[in-house]
Amino acid sequence: MESPLESTRTLHSRVDETQLSREETGVRLTRTQVQKIRESLRARLRTVDSRWRPFSPLPADVPPDLVPGCTLQAVIGSGGMGTVYLARQNALGRQVAVKVLNSRLANDPAFLDKLRKEAQIMGTLSHPNLVGCHDIIVSRNGACILMEYIPGHLNGRNLVHLLGPIPERYAITVIHAVAKGLAYAYEKGFTHRDVKPDNLLFAFQDNRPPKSYEELFHDPNFRVALCDFGIAATQNQILEEGERERVAREGEPEEEEEGNAIVGSPLYMAPEQALMPEEVDCRSDIYSLACTAYYLLTGKPPFPGKSLEEVMELKTQCDLPLPVPPPPAKPLTPALGRTLLRMGALQQEDRFQSYPRLLEALATLEAPYVSHLSFRIFTYHYRKFLLRLFCAATILGCLILLGTYAYTGWLDTYEKRLMDNTVFLGKWDGVLSSWQQAFTEDGGVLVGSHRSGPLTLKERLNAGDYLRISLNLQDIGSVTLMLNQKGREGPPLARITCYREPRKNVVQLSSLPPPGKDSPTSFEEVPGPTLLPDATNPWVHLRIQFHEEYCIVWNQDIPLGICHFPLETSLPLEAAFSISRINCQQVQFGNIALVREKFAQRLRPRLNENLP
Repeated sequence: MESPLESTRTLHSRVDETQLSREETGVRLTRTQVQKIRESLRARLRTVDSRWRPFSPLPADVPPDLVPGCTLQAVIGSGGMGTVYLARQNALGRQVAVKVLNSRLANDPAFLDKLRKEAQIMGTLSHPNLVGCHDIIVSRNGACILMEYIPGHLNGRNLVHLLGPIPERYAITVIHAVAKGLAYAYEKGFTHRDVKPDNLLFAFQDNRPPKSYEELFHDPNFRVALCDFGIAATQNQILEEGERERVAREGEPEEEEEGNAIVGSPLYMAPEQALMPEEVDCRSDIYSLACTAYYLLTGKPPFPGKSLEEVMELKTQCDLPLPVPPPPAKPLTPALGRTLLRMGALQQEDRFQSYPRLLEALATLEAPYVSHLSFRIFTYHYRKFLLRLFCAATILGCLILLGTYAYTGWLDTYEKRLMDNTVFLGKWDGVLSSWQQAFTEDGGVLVGSHRSGPLTLKERLNAGDYLRISLNLQDIGSVTLMLNQKGREGPPLARITCYREPRKNVVQLSSLPPPGKDSPTSFEEVPGPTLLPDATNPWVHLRIQFHEEYCIVWNQDIPLGICHFPLETSLPLEAAFSISRINCQQVQFGNIALVREKFAQRLRPRLNENLP
């Protein structure tokens, strides 16, 4: 921490924001203003001293009962206009801050009017982020205001001197709180016109300086309050003051010593507040709040200078610069930087045009640091991330949709590709020379007759697979199809006999009887329809759905019957499909496809739903 001497030199090397003047407008520093600056510097030095204390002892020449109805206890601070005391209000037994005018100013009717005006404004406003007013007292000892006491006597300036620049997360909290108070005051019709670090009070209950920002901001009683409404005014008053200022500038000679004082603090005020005071409105306070935020984040004002001319020349030419916190602090987040740059734009039209817009932006900045995060604020704050996430999700969804469409198309052609392959004789075992292979417009077919020997499909059926086969009996006769268990001698598992009768087709299913019957090797007919649903169609379309203990035979999507397997082995079941006997002049086989289990349910998911 700086020594008192170094602090004094630093403070005197800077231009105090209380009273500066502009040569172009004929405004100069007066003796009274210089005296105010010196008194302000002395008072400020006490706050940046390493022996910082929230109060100074009450001077011996100040009686405790100076203010009627109150008992003065200590000195909070002093300035050019007077002294602020910590006092106890006797009637209510509470602590208050008493602002007492200097005796010289207390006899000045203009200052008394100003004091009454400030008290009336503060009494009108009631907001947690504004310092309240209890009463105004005028007595033979002078004039004073009884104000709400904010414990700790910490303002933005001495807080930065004590602990260094405020971290971003806490600075956002301060800016948001002050903006709420300004918005409330503006809603009541008042523009503050003097927002600066010295007028931000931070509540701290202990009678000592805080050791860190975490201790201050995490205190349950933490609060930020804006004070000093001495130059606050309504919009009509601002217009009247601006008109009087314009007339005075036009009527007074430039060389006159007692110039027209600028209302506000030049280091933090908006450019129009010095050059065109009639244009001041809520956007001017927003600009001052941005400059105050710059100081809180960096420890220095945004436009330092040795004279009013330097400061105002920069302000009338440049927007607010981007705050750069000193190391080891991290750079500001882009969102906060954009918000401050917009708040501190040179042109009023480029700033936030109203407090609701500003409060919404600050709420989104503060949202990641608070627990009561609403969905609207979250989406607004992370809108770019959510937009990128939405675009990525959309692209991924489109890719998944295209992939699903392509896979579905591949499945739709899966059976056809299988059918084109299984009609080749190379896929079969048996008396191949007695069979013929032909091709039609609908695809390839196998052609056999009563002279053709048995054929067995090389691929084996496993549980969950199904076999699709179509056959066309050219004349009256029959064809017998078999399912045989691989590696097991004896009768087949199931027999399917297709009959061609005059003008109709019939399918007869047979299977082995259950274990324990007298003739285990004889077949029993499976109850089922005697006629096919499409009996007049020359082509018979069959599907054999194979399972561990049974198989289901379908005519397209209509179940014809279930053939059970009376097996006593627990080995995995594999079956071979064969064309066993042809009892007609000619038969054609086509649309043969063995569909594996992993594709079977996707291709024909409704087969099991139609079981009787």
